[in-house]
Amino acid sequence: MTGGPGTGKSALFARLARELGQEDCIVLAHAAGISPLSGSVDNLLRRWIQVLSRHLRIVDESSQAAGLTELQKIFAELLSRASVNQRVICLMDALNQFERSPAARHLTWLPEIWPENARLIATAIPGEETNALNKRSGVNTYTLPLLDEKEAVDIIQAICLRYHKTLQQDLVTALLSNNKPDGTAAAGNPLWLSIALEELMLLDEDDFTQAGQFTGSPEEQLYALLLDTVQKLPPAVEEIYGYLLQRAEKRFGIKWVQGVLNFLAASRYGLREEDLRNLLPGLTGLPWDDLRFAALRRYLRAHLIQRGTSGLWDFTHAQMRICLTRKLLANEEEKKRTHRLLADHLETLAAVDPLRQTELMYHYLQADEKLRAAMYYGSELTEEELAGATRVLSEAISEGIGAEMNPRLDWTISLLKIDGLAESQLRIICNNFNFYLHDALSDSTNVTVRINLLEENCLAIKELCRRAPDSANYARDLSVSYDKLGDLLLQLGELTQARDYYQESLALCEELRRWVPDSAQYARDLSVSYERLGDLYLQLGELTRARDYYQEVLAIFEELRRRAPDSAKYARDLSVSYNNLGDLYLQLGELTRARDYYQEGLALREELRRRAPDSAEYARDLSVSYNNLGNLHQQLGELTRARDYYQEGLALREELRRRVPDSADYSRGLSVSYYKIASLNEEQKNELEAIKNWDLCKKALLHMKEQGMYLDPPLEDLLQQLTINTPAGHNNPRKIGQVSYKKIIPFKFSLLLSKIKLILFYFSTKINYFLKSSKKNSQK
Repeated sequence: MTGGPGTGKSALFARLARELGQEDCIVLAHAAGISPLSGSVDNLLRRWIQVLSRHLRIVDESSQAAGLTELQKIFAELLSRASVNQRVICLMDALNQFERSPAARHLTWLPEIWPENARLIATAIPGEETNALNKRSGVNTYTLPLLDEKEAVDIIQAICLRYHKTLQQDLVTALLSNNKPDGTAAAGNPLWLSIALEELMLLDEDDFTQAGQFTGSPEEQLYALLLDTVQKLPPAVEEIYGYLLQRAEKRFGIKWVQGVLNFLAASRYGLREEDLRNLLPGLTGLPWDDLRFAALRRYLRAHLIQRGTSGLWDFTHAQMRICLTRKLLANEEEKKRTHRLLADHLETLAAVDPLRQTELMYHYLQADEKLRAAMYYGSELTEEELAGATRVLSEAISEGIGAEMNPRLDWTISLLKIDGLAESQLRIICNNFNFYLHDALSDSTNVTVRINLLEENCLAIKELCRRAPDSANYARDLSVSYDKLGDLLLQLGELTQARDYYQESLALCEELRRWVPDSAQYARDLSVSYERLGDLYLQLGELTRARDYYQEVLAIFEELRRRAPDSAKYARDLSVSYNNLGDLYLQLGELTRARDYYQEGLALREELRRRAPDSAEYARDLSVSYNNLGNLHQQLGELTRARDYYQEGLALREELRRRVPDSADYSRGLSVSYYKIASLNEEQKNELEAIKNWDLCKKALLHMKEQGMYLDPPLEDLLQQLTINTPAGHNNPRKIGQVSYKKIIPFKFSLLLSKIKLILFYFSTKINYFLKSSKKNSQK
């Protein structure tokens, strides 16, 4: 639903939310722009995932999601599952008020395939968001029209009834006759009409004293006053807000009213009364007056609302903030002064104050207070303060995406170059950029922006290293920065540049290891650098060089394992290294060496499993090892041994599925195990076993489909093939032995060989990437 400001989109959203809440359906409702987190796609997805998880009675996995991509996948899967047996309706108000990230602007976070029993209803002012939605199939756009005369009259009667009043027909006619310069009726806009009616309904004794200027009886004077008021109302929403402001200023004092509304307009989501009490004297020189504020609230009661548990006074409609910002904060210096006073006030609040946590960096930014922002971001912040400040910088940078210049990115980078910062403060800023800000931008900006930020950050860390060349901390910070730059360039396909950064990081890690040879942390850092280069050369097809780096990784973890033989962490890292080398030698065609490394990894994982038999992670790792060895022995032609390993892996995956039946990951693993065993039996001409496992594979995939779990494209294709090639009676166990193998399985192994290789490669790559990512995240 689209329409201009004030056309009733939010009112319709609220009505839908109320009425649908009474229906037999799951309603996921969200309104952007009403709180510091309401415009965050990340926050929206986490909240909706929590709701769907409670409905499905499963564990909420949103807290484990590393970023927006993982959240999108979890949400899409839960939405699909929840809609299997019950209608799900997602309601979103004000798409245009979400953060200015590419995901929010282009709605890429929405599922590509919308479940059949789910619906999305959204409102927005026409723009990027509506254009993005209209490109999707199945989307119907409804533009809210201007009110016709009957609808306007109905609204007039409803508002009058709310105040137990009536309007004479001449006054109604006068309202309906107020036209804009283009000839359209002002009353066609619901916001304008409601503001006009509230103004008439809320006339009080101060207004009635003006009725004496008109002639006639008291009733005639009151009518004349009302008619005069209607005739003076400007026909545009922005102008009518200006009219209200003038009347408020006349009644309560220009400086006092402008001071209060200045601060409310400069805030993003409103302020508490105690905040205004402390702020107003500094801007106006006037004392705070509780009674005057109560009277102002009463006069603007249709336009001010108190939100949330903190009791923030805010504007009822976002259009009022926009209009007052243009009127009261049009002067750039006055605007900066207002934001500076807000920053001064927030600095006096405790670190646990939610307004300080979310808004302090915003007001530094708007006031152009770079030194104060740098000193704040370079201090020891609480987790909530750091998250709030980072979110402000991330959103500011995201707003500039797509423009020729990004002034907020330049402003943020300038924090690294402020004179007067202590080295300790600069180091904290650099680390915050390296980790928190970079991670926040990963879901909201393109790679080029992040490279720009990290390059400047790298220069700042180099300057710290120049000042203190013997600092191990600065050297390690620089190695992290090099690694992150290498990762980004790798995403762009710039392999040579990525290699150069990885080599720079490696040189620093090797130097740190020489400085402190007994440091486990520096040893692990070095292993990560070796592994990154190994992965890079693997992509380049230089398998021998990749092998050399993987061997270095292995040597480090073998040493760490010798130092701490009881460490489960080192044992798991070592098993991943063995697995990597097994994969590599398999590609090199050295099957015997591949088998040896797989066996070493298997031994460690079996040991870990014995030490912690309830660990799902260790069980999953062990199933991967069994399947790798099954693949290897199948290639060697040792089909009996391959079968044994596949069966071991299958037993673990069946156990994992029994323990967590709602896990899509475990269901996928189980279906792949059935697939491997079925294809192996087909190769061995074990007809009945092949039939049995094809059938189990199909049932596992159908279970995933019925539960709304996401099927990867290879599995979706496999299910289709199994469905097409299943003859009548296949699902009847009694008939399996009565039908010849060739009739039941009409497709041959030779025809499926390429598909099998594709699927096995797809899942082995996916699993290995997951294991490597888990290890890297736990190390550096």
